[in-house]
Amino acid sequence: MKRPFSTITAILLVVMAIMQALRLWFGWPVTVDGIAIPTSASAIAIGLGLALAIGLWFEARMHANLAYKSREAATTRGGPTRATKQFTVLKGKRYRAIISLGFFEQIASNDTIAGMLTDAGFADVVVSGSGGRRVAEAIWPGDDTTADMPSQIVSATEIEPPVAVAAIVPAIAAMEPTPLTPSKPPPIAEG
Repeated sequence: MKRPFSTITAILLVVMAIMQALRLWFGWPVTVDGIAIPTSASAIAIGLGLALAIGLWFEARMHANLAYKSREAATTRGGPTRATKQFTVLKGKRYRAIISLGFFEQIASNDTIAGMLTDAGFADVVVSGSGGRRVAEAIWPGDDTTADMPSQIVSATEIEPPVAVAAIVPAIAAMEPTPLTPSKPPPIAEG
């Protein structure tokens, strides 16, 4: 289990939602510092607690799935064991992946997805987009590896690295300047 605290937190959120549901069902009064808390607050707490628990659970599962596939590819190096999409990453190359997330997976932030790709071995990860469609760009610093692609990755392609400004400046400095020729001013009309 790669992220036990995520699982424990998701379970605690479900338990808290169940307690709020019991309060709502039985109408138990709750007061904080002499102020009565309305039962409608329990309804909000149930929805929020369950949404957070489901999102955390799926995030932990998605991370565990990606980490497992990465480890499996690094140890087996053999052919595919089942009919899945495979992709080969080469050392020092930059890649762009189109990611399609499911309904509950969409609540994952771009930083969370970048963290998963970093945990899988990628470097300089940048994730953009929102909702169900994200685009990730990263460099593979490890040895050449072939692995099964997670089901969320629709496509992955090698891309050219961005041109560094440091490479452009010497090229511009090496260019020969074009001499400027002075032009005659227009004649002044007398009148």
